[in-house]
Amino acid sequence: MNMIFFSAGYFYELILISSLALKIVVDNSRLKLTSLLMIFFGFIFVLVTYLFFGKVLGFKILSLFAVVLLSIHSIDFFVKLSLALIVCMVAVYIAQHGYSNKLSFIPFFTIYLCLLHCGADRNNHKKLMAFGIVLFIVDIVQVFHFQYRSEFLKLFTVSVFFMVSERMRYKLYLGLISLPFIYIACLMFFLYAQNSGMVDFPSVSNLERSLMVKWMFENIAEYVFHGGGVEIFQESVSYSKMALNIGYSVPNDPHNLFVLMFIEYGLIGLLMSVLFYLFIFLKKEIRHAFSGNDLVCFSIISVVYLVSMNPFDYKTRLVVSVLMGLVFNVILRRRGVPCYQ
Repeated sequence: MNMIFFSAGYFYELILISSLALKIVVDNSRLKLTSLLMIFFGFIFVLVTYLFFGKVLGFKILSLFAVVLLSIHSIDFFVKLSLALIVCMVAVYIAQHGYSNKLSFIPFFTIYLCLLHCGADRNNHKKLMAFGIVLFIVDIVQVFHFQYRSEFLKLFTVSVFFMVSERMRYKLYLGLISLPFIYIACLMFFLYAQNSGMVDFPSVSNLERSLMVKWMFENIAEYVFHGGGVEIFQESVSYSKMALNIGYSVPNDPHNLFVLMFIEYGLIGLLMSVLFYLFIFLKKEIRHAFSGNDLVCFSIISVVYLVSMNPFDYKTRLVVSVLMGLVFNVILRRRGVPCYQ
């Protein structure tokens, strides 16, 4: 079994969960019974799957949900602590490796929007807008410097949605949340086109990710109630890479949460994750908030890109938990719930 509790990611998440729990106790806030039950039964499930099947992914997902559920009760404290941890992660990474790359990308515009939501002075609107534009440009410069393709696509999508009307945002919403599935379909089409001689892949990483998705579809019938596991996945895809003369090593994360769920939990896990994703993002309240609130719009676009094209590492989980915590907080404020005003 993997010694999961000693990884850097769990260390950061442990700090976050412990701090949030302590803040809730100090503030005498009461967690809803449903939140406590979800965390408890989720913990039992992931513990059983880890002890009997060695599945680590469940702990990552549970920590994300626990952070989001706890954060709603103390959103300002949570956002500031989380953003500080993100900067700390980047600093530690650069100190350990001696260089910077897309893993040390600091999302300045994300930090700006989050802090703005949590009480920054909004009186000087022009200065705030100018500062936000500067940070957005800084993020674009980082994107080109690190050749961070998924972040570039995200920022481009954000630009488009910020410029269109609320009505158009509402209409385009379904297309946006379909991105994880469109991405998988595109990878399969590009692989077909590559094999047919129609096009050449622009990079080895794109071809590699297409082979990962291909492995999922080829093994759906075999892994229905359980996943093949990361080792089998890596070994099988590495043989496919060798056949195409593009190397051997394969990362343990396919850069798509749904493919990752299939690897760990099989077809049932894949379907459950898709249903849960649609259950959250097809809610009318979230769709209306997306069309009428810039922060919710930015947050959902960011989360959709993160689960579609990024590894499910601790930095991704932390950013997703920050943004989803803010989305739920905005919706609760709209409802007029007293403790979220």
